[in-house]
Amino acid sequence: CIVEYCATGIAYLGDTASRDFSLTDSVIRYAGTDGLYVYGTNAADFEVTLTGNEIHDISRYGLYYYVYGSGSRMNGTIAGNTVHHTSQNGLYFYFNNARGTTSTVHVSDNEIYQTGINSGYAGIYVNEYRNSTAFYASGNHIHDNAGYGISVNESSYDSVYAEISNNQVNNNGNTAIYLNGASLNPVVSLNRIYENYRGIYCSIGYYKGDFYYNDLHDNSGRVIDLNLSA
Repeated sequence: CIVEYCATGIAYLGDTASRDFSLTDSVIRYAGTDGLYVYGTNAADFEVTLTGNEIHDISRYGLYYYVYGSGSRMNGTIAGNTVHHTSQNGLYFYFNNARGTTSTVHVSDNEIYQTGINSGYAGIYVNEYRNSTAFYASGNHIHDNAGYGISVNESSYDSVYAEISNNQVNNNGNTAIYLNGASLNPVVSLNRIYENYRGIYCSIGYYKGDFYYNDLHDNSGRVIDLNLSA
């Protein structure tokens, strides 16, 4: 389908009675807020599958993926989509106070570019607060964004596993891969990172991170900036 010239392109609001949500081979464009808004609350437990879609010319987020409230879980597969020309984050994942569950999200083989009106936004932005989360990003091409390529932020001392592998991240105005959180447990491997402001920034506390076989070159700032504490 084609959805265009609207406030929000498509919104799916789910709770305990909701079925899985899937969107394939569609175009969402010229939306006044978010291109696609998927929301799970009230102990929601469903799957989200987004494949082969194009989302562009969006006034806020290309995708806003929001999980809220105790017992809520929203597992997702976001694969083979193209997201570009958004004013804020291309893909925005917000896991908020959904304690007692783990949401698992796989983001793979997407192209994300020309997102954000300034350096504070990201091609892919993950914000985790009081929720256990497993986040996987692989095979994505994230380039020519105003801010970060991939930004993962944890602020609640709940365990967050982030595996970022085999991505090409280039020509972004801020850090290519930004990782921040006391309980963040990242694995960063086999990525091609070049011509960004900074290559990898990592500030983590109680857990350890694994970084191996990444190809970093021609970044204008620091190549790798690690802030690790016991």
